[in-house]
Amino acid sequence: MKKIKLILICIFLIIFITGCRTEEDTAYNMPSPDAVTEVTDEPSEEDISEKPEDEYIDINSVADADTDYDKYDMEPDKKITEKKVTEKKVTEKKVTDKKTGNKKSILDMYNTEPVPEGKPEPVEPEDAVIDKEDVHTCTLTIDCKTILDNMDDFDDKKTGILPKDGIILEKTEVTYSSGESVFDILLRETKNRHIHMEYSFTPLYNSSYIEGIANLYEYDCGELSGWAYLVNGWSPNYGLSRYQVSDGDNIEIRYTCDLGADL
Repeated sequence: MKKIKLILICIFLIIFITGCRTEEDTAYNMPSPDAVTEVTDEPSEEDISEKPEDEYIDINSVADADTDYDKYDMEPDKKITEKKVTEKKVTEKKVTDKKTGNKKSILDMYNTEPVPEGKPEPVEPEDAVIDKEDVHTCTLTIDCKTILDNMDDFDDKKTGILPKDGIILEKTEVTYSSGESVFDILLRETKNRHIHMEYSFTPLYNSSYIEGIANLYEYDCGELSGWAYLVNGWSPNYGLSRYQVSDGDNIEIRYTCDLGADL
């Protein structure tokens, strides 16, 4: 009986001691109230291995050296596509070459038909060589006389600014430098004389286009009205920025009410 009691006492002591150690171990794993937790920006190995697919990848990072970057490409519908600019095409006029029988275009790259024999060929503004030391003279006239014959079509709100004789600039001798165009001379002379002029550049014809002079604009006297130019009585079939002036030329800037048929 004594042996049994002794065994029971031993078992009780063993259980008691084991319980105390468990509480002690638990107390050691709990943080102290005064303990300071250190925060670091460096990810652990587990964080790197569990990196989400959409997370930013630093290509300079050693940890990302073997990363497959293809999965980070934008989806096809999200990719930026370059806009394609379609140039306006001009319907080419063609004639048959009598010698070869082949069709060939009679227009240049700016939709200009062949220049009549004996008339100057157009010179592109970007190819013009202006020599300011080589000075010449020509004459310049600006008028709107055709409006006086078409007053029924004229904008009645502008009657007050219409010159009574239709002359904006009477025939005047002006100087110019070799290589200058009709437009160069017109722009300079209107500025020097404080004559209003509005214009725009038309890439299709590689030339400036006169919209208005002295506050008289295209369409002010009907659907076929606007500004035109003549040199030595000829109305060139190309823009005034492409007409290179020669010494003694007579330049006329005239308003037309019928696409030039009335000039």
